[in-house]
Amino acid sequence: MSVGETFVCDANALINFTRHFPKQTRALRKAITSGQVQIPEGVYRELVKGSDKLSRLLHQWKEKRQISLQLQNPRLMATWNRINQTYGLPFAVGTKRIPGFWSAVSGRHGVDAQVVAVAAFYGYTAVSDDTAVKSVCMLENVTCISWQEFARRIGVVPKQRHEQLTIGDE
Repeated sequence: MSVGETFVCDANALINFTRHFPKQTRALRKAITSGQVQIPEGVYRELVKGSDKLSRLLHQWKEKRQISLQLQNPRLMATWNRINQTYGLPFAVGTKRIPGFWSAVSGRHGVDAQVVAVAAFYGYTAVSDDTAVKSVCMLENVTCISWQEFARRIGVVPKQRHEQLTIGDE
């Protein structure tokens, strides 16, 4: 695991993780219960609505420990509100037009903005493959990684060893 790094995951990152690594939920539970992974309250609510394995696991883990991050800090709420309002509608990154957070159902509830706001406010790493989230992270100077990189950083996917070929090796 990456020591000292804290991740804020969006719903799709956690869904993809459990779909691709269904037998690695212990590593995810460990990262969540140790505080290495933060789940904003909107993401948590979105995920537990389902009836899949991830929803059941989150219910179990929540009983043992508070796993969703409440947005009760007034300064964090102000950061979330600013990000949600600034990037809710379509915005530009250079010459490219990016659909804003509000173009997705979860975005209308400010869930995507929660991921970016929590990461920005606390200096955490956002985990998302969503174009709007990645673009806002870039504009807000927040580190954002893919769910695959997240899996590697929490130790599910080992770093690949690159062996150098010498002349004559084929």
